[in-house]
Amino acid sequence: MKSIFCINFPIELITHLKLEYPDYYQLFHFQNKFTDYQHCSVLILPVEQFITFHKQISPIPAIPYGSKEFLKDAFLLGAEDYLKDSWDCGELIIRVDKILNLKQLCIPGYNIEINFKVMKVNGKAVSLTKRETQIMYLLYKNFNSIVEYESFRKYLDMESQHYEQSLYVTFSMLKKKLNNYLPELFPDKIAIRNISSMGYQLKFPCG
Repeated sequence: MKSIFCINFPIELITHLKLEYPDYYQLFHFQNKFTDYQHCSVLILPVEQFITFHKQISPIPAIPYGSKEFLKDAFLLGAEDYLKDSWDCGELIIRVDKILNLKQLCIPGYNIEINFKVMKVNGKAVSLTKRETQIMYLLYKNFNSIVEYESFRKYLDMESQHYEQSLYVTFSMLKKKLNNYLPELFPDKIAIRNISSMGYQLKFPCG
């Protein structure tokens, strides 16, 4: 089930969301403490907290909110989107919708969804490590396109020395896991391909 966690959400916007967007309001969880967010679909929080906890949050899609002076820093640290003061609930819903639709793709006969450390295909769950989740999510956002090695290094916050070898090992383990747990899908209908000297690609449909 999709869920949207909001940290220190302005009280006046909670009221507005409940009155004007009751269907969306059911998806939202509001709290003041930075806890129990690990299985949410989208995390919304003040930009200062995002900057402090961005490594801990990843790979959960996060939308920080705050002044425009922090916008560049937020995106460099991996924010999925950004809400500049003064934003409203209408803008919030548009940005959340974009992420929720991105995280769920359909191909004929298959429904694929990626959440924190879990990938579901037609309801069948495959457990992933944090790094595997990050890799799948980055590929997922750019399906059928090549994601360059350097993009993985920056997104995964890897040391520059020997990172390509580390990526290769992680990808090998990930592909083996997907082939074992989802043989009806990987690698015949969907494949993760290593494009020599360039990067990796999530390719479908194959053939």
